[in-house]
Amino acid sequence: MQDSFESRMQGQTPENIKPKKNTALIIVIAVLAVATIALGVVAFLANQDSAKKDERITNLEKQIEELNKQKEEESKTEEEAPATDSDEESDDEGEIDSLEKVQTELDAYIKSTKMTNPSYSYTYKINSLKLTNDKKYYYAHITVSVKGGSNDSSVEYRAAKDGKWGYVNGGNGIILCSEIDSDSLDFIKTYGKEFKYFAVCVDENGVTRDYSK
Repeated sequence: MQDSFESRMQGQTPENIKPKKNTALIIVIAVLAVATIALGVVAFLANQDSAKKDERITNLEKQIEELNKQKEEESKTEEEAPATDSDEESDDEGEIDSLEKVQTELDAYIKSTKMTNPSYSYTYKINSLKLTNDKKYYYAHITVSVKGGSNDSSVEYRAAKDGKWGYVNGGNGIILCSEIDSDSLDFIKTYGKEFKYFAVCVDENGVTRDYSK
């Protein structure tokens, strides 16, 4: 079709002069739109991840706070709990006199009760000094000697706490059980298997009772 004034007036346009579309502008707009959407998605995901982390931290803080409260309550319960009989017994067992104190008192006891004759020259030996297995008594096997004379061995005992030394049994022969002090005889019957020495006597029927076995 030829381009002429008449044809233009009739609304006809030749093919070679059709209006051109702005393709470059459309491409730029599309790229910008995609980039904007991508940034929005990234920001959304980042916000979600941050929210999840904050939620986890909050939950952990709550758990730690609950554990601390539980420990505080348990500590208060233990402090307020009344002492049991077994606790008191344990404390009592731990309250005993020191071995040093016991030995010092034993030395004084031997000198004041076993070495009393001023005409003699004495020496003494503590063969053993021990605590009973139940920690209720100390006992000692001693030997007192007279210079140029005889030896006398015996077993002595005392309460482990604030006790006073006393005679259990001794000598060279076996005596009647009835001749032994009742407390000492009870000690022999109860602890004879521990201290062994002189844990023997003759009962009212003439039967020898050996409590060391």
